[in-house]
Amino acid sequence: MKFVHKQPKGSRIRLKKTNQHLQVHIPRQRFERVTLSLLALVGFLYIGLGLQALAREGFLISSAVMVPCIFGLVVLGVVYLTAFCDISPENFSTEESLQLHWPVEFIEIDRQNLWLQLRKFGFGQKRLIWIPLSDVERVVLNTESTADGIKIANCAICITGGDCRFGFGLTTVEKEWLVAELSDFIKQVRS
Repeated sequence: MKFVHKQPKGSRIRLKKTNQHLQVHIPRQRFERVTLSLLALVGFLYIGLGLQALAREGFLISSAVMVPCIFGLVVLGVVYLTAFCDISPENFSTEESLQLHWPVEFIEIDRQNLWLQLRKFGFGQKRLIWIPLSDVERVVLNTESTADGIKIANCAICITGGDCRFGFGLTTVEKEWLVAELSDFIKQVRS
């Protein structure tokens, strides 16, 4: 039985499917350049304020120097991680399972295997993971609550030994569609 789901309007996900093979390309989450530019400007301004205080007070290390500089560096770090590393809350985990939480860029499935192409943090480094399809238990849409009570939904490929979560930057409709496509394709090739 062949399952057909309609891709949400405006979705940038690219999906190619035959009876034997499925490929999914998930584009990077994009933030508006203006927002990142303004954040970078704020970071540089705070560093400038700290350096100005340093020039005024000499080499005396004080809170007037340290606080603006540290705040500016933190802001610039957030801008860098957001713009270049596709950091999102699902990417943070224990060290043992961190690899399963790197942003998923490409998924490929055939009758025997599932491949995930992951983006490591920084400089666009990539890693390819091969998983036997027999180790894939299911594909689901997970909803988790943070400590602040905010609900975060992400797609998850449940495999023996852990889950590979992805799709944080996608809309809810895209996540539901993608989970349905992956689940139905895996059912189809297993039957």
